Amino acid sequence: MGLTEGQLAEDLTRAMKARDMPRVYVLRGLLTAAKNLKVERRGGELTEADLVQLARRRRSSRPAAGAASWWPRTGASAPSSRRMRPRRSMPPRSSA
Repeated sequence: MGLTEGQLAEDLTRAMKARDMPRVYVLRGLLTAAKNLKVERRGGELTEADLVQLARRRRSSRPAAGAASWWPRTGASAPSSRRMRPRRSMPPRSSA
């Protein structure tokens, strides 16, 4: 069983359904790189060796997993200017 673009697309679909965002980002990047390589070569199917080479190239260009993350932290709070302020209570409307 070799690595194919179809298999990557299926893995992407499964990762999106599972809401596994780190995997989604990686698979989207790999599929985009594969499409760009196909365009550079003016069509034609990519071999398993081409896809493995793309994956290795992408892995070596990414920072280490334990290094400072380039992606925004999910637990970080919004800047103070964007925080929602409590709504002021309004006096009741007169029915006149």
